[in-house]
Amino acid sequence: MQQGRTIHHVAGIVCVICGFTAGSVGRQAGHQQDAPVIAWFDRAWSEAQRFPAFQGVSIAWRIEDWETMPPEKLAILKREAATHPEHPLRDDIPRLEKHAAGTPTVMRHELFCRGARDWRFNTTFDDGSYNDAVLGGGNAWWHSNEVLKLLDTAAAAEMEDPEQSLVTFEHEFVSPIGKLIHGYLSVGATAGLKPGPVEVRGDAWKTRLSTAAGIPSDQHLALEVTGRWDASLGRGFVERVVIIANGYKPETVGRRYEFAEWTDIPALGTWVATRVEEFTPRGVLDRATVFEGARPLPPGGFAAVFAEPSAGRADVVRGEVRPALTSDYRRGTIRETMADGQVRESEMAEGAWSVRRATRERLRWAGWCSIAGVAVLGFAIVRARR
Repeated sequence: MQQGRTIHHVAGIVCVICGFTAGSVGRQAGHQQDAPVIAWFDRAWSEAQRFPAFQGVSIAWRIEDWETMPPEKLAILKREAATHPEHPLRDDIPRLEKHAAGTPTVMRHELFCRGARDWRFNTTFDDGSYNDAVLGGGNAWWHSNEVLKLLDTAAAAEMEDPEQSLVTFEHEFVSPIGKLIHGYLSVGATAGLKPGPVEVRGDAWKTRLSTAAGIPSDQHLALEVTGRWDASLGRGFVERVVIIANGYKPETVGRRYEFAEWTDIPALGTWVATRVEEFTPRGVLDRATVFEGARPLPPGGFAAVFAEPSAGRADVVRGEVRPALTSDYRRGTIRETMADGQVRESEMAEGAWSVRRATRERLRWAGWCSIAGVAVLGFAIVRARR
């Protein structure tokens, strides 16, 4: 009898040991399966924090603005604007009506970029107007259909002088590039977020990005990132990013970004989410960023792309440029030349004209920068025209 009890006791111990062993093996196997996903994420995160650079090609994309307004609110806006011509949203009515009818407002971009402070950023608006900014190759200039500004390269590379600063344009292209190529993991660099642990379940993974501990609650920001793992390619893909906390703009909580149609683009040497859609917290499509291609540089490469346009030399991207006004800031004064040859020269820091203009520019840039902190996360499009 004692022998039987001993046998049963030993058998129970063996079963318990086997159970613990099986559980340990299962957890180890799980950790081993997770390791490639975590290693890929760490690499992807590191790459996403770098400033974009493309050798030998430009990258083009478009922004589709689908912003809408509930029909009843749009009707109220139209009634108010009819009796108040100065209504601040009056000019938005045609755009909102167009979106409600199923047609977005489209803005196209093309970026030629070798790194920070070494790029050309072109924007073409849906009405055919455009503006291009260059900060690279020893040149700094900005031009639209009618105005050409020749700038001091040092002042253009800083934010102190609102008359000349071009560096703010980097906010406008770093964010969409981060969406298309990095699935928005670039917010680590643009918004100071840090990733938490990566959780893996089968071929799905997720993580949380958030501001550092100790940040005031009204500045706290957190995103949930989910994606899939493709073992055959040895890489993951971001599929969705959702804002789960935003102390600065609580009304954006629930806004989401969906990354679709990931495609290998050999010219860029990377995969691209060729369509990124942004939805309001109510689930309404608000904006889309759409990849349009990678194009070889024109003859002459970056040097030709960065070269200052002039009446006697066609721009390699836009063709012939005939500005109605050319403003030259490079000699310590502002020298303005009209199309008819008239010239006006003003002091950079003194004089009513310069002060008035500088104040206007500062207000515009201050407004832009206040939005830029939000636009980094895709909350707004800024149509920066000068």
